[in-house]
Amino acid sequence: MYEIENIRENYRNFYDEKIIDIAKHESKGLRPEVLEILKEEIIKRNLDLKLINWVVAESRPITDYEKETLKYKIQGLSCPNCQKQKKYLRGFEINTVVSTLIFCSETTEEKILCEDCGNKEKLKSIVLTLLLGWWSRRGIFMTPITLTKDIINLFYLKRISDKIFEKFIEANIGRIRLRGETENALTNLVKNYNKKNTTA
Repeated sequence: MYEIENIRENYRNFYDEKIIDIAKHESKGLRPEVLEILKEEIIKRNLDLKLINWVVAESRPITDYEKETLKYKIQGLSCPNCQKQKKYLRGFEINTVVSTLIFCSETTEEKILCEDCGNKEKLKSIVLTLLLGWWSRRGIFMTPITLTKDIINLFYLKRISDKIFEKFIEANIGRIRLRGETENALTNLVKNYNKKNTTA
């Protein structure tokens, strides 16, 4: 009880911008009693009530049924890259190493694409790594590791794809619940995910 009162007091002292930021970016990880405090603050401060809709949509747990249904719908979309509907979309992990004498860049991208586009992207990254990965001390070390990882990943394509779909759904569940599960809404979310989901 004392801890909750402390949290309530902290939230009471936050600026509006901090409350908005917590609602938009941190609500998924909050405990139910803290979510109630957050919602109370939004109402008390006359902030945009759409924030409460977002908090509810983002923080409600995802059932296995909901995950599977969404995964099936996303797999059946047209490819966000070539706009064609060939086969089911899959999740692809694309690893690239590029280096010069003093610089080495290692990137891992996770994209949801059709098989043709995904394989083209993977092939492009492998060729780029083979040609440009070796030109620094770190590159000499990282290039064979990355290429070996890509070869090993060939045996785990379904597992990798399932993991990427799960991450996509977890990251976008609030948006999906608020915007709906229409083909257009899901395709736009996949496009945005593909654009920004690169880690170095």
